[in-house]
Amino acid sequence: MSADLLLHGARFHTLDGQVPAEAMAVVDGRIAAIGRRADVEGRAGAGTRRVDLGGSIVVPGFNDAHVHVWKIGQLQWALIDLRGTKTLDALYAAVTRRAAGIPRGGWVLGRGWNEAALGGSTPTRAGLDRAAPDHPVVLTRTCAHIHAVSSAALQRAGVDAATAARAVSTSSTSACSLT
Repeated sequence: MSADLLLHGARFHTLDGQVPAEAMAVVDGRIAAIGRRADVEGRAGAGTRRVDLGGSIVVPGFNDAHVHVWKIGQLQWALIDLRGTKTLDALYAAVTRRAAGIPRGGWVLGRGWNEAALGGSTPTRAGLDRAAPDHPVVLTRTCAHIHAVSSAALQRAGVDAATAARAVSTSSTSACSLT
């Protein structure tokens, strides 16, 4: 079968330093041959598209298929999995269900809410207070950079209306908003 595509005129980096890579033949979207141009040209046919890469560098494909095992474990056993939650009512109901199984005062933790999936709405302190009035609640957004917390969580953290917000990049402070 002849190559659909023949790439040449580049520096091809391979994991085999013994074979100089001057060209690459591709068949059905997969690398069929890589090596000396004269050898790879043998894979070309009348319909092969030839592309001179003009001295570019070609590296092997990188697949970042990894998982954070601790996060999966947390989502399975320790946190409310809020991924896929479509409404604030469903989010608050999940908090209420989890709180029912935790002794009074125990932390209710969840992860994965996304305001885009919640119709643009975000969990509020008042909503979390209603959902779990006897528990501190911390819900982490899907990105892990934003948290929604209840009044009990703020109280446990020692945060109140008099707490000054501290910016990481400047020395200025302002009153912390607790809405």
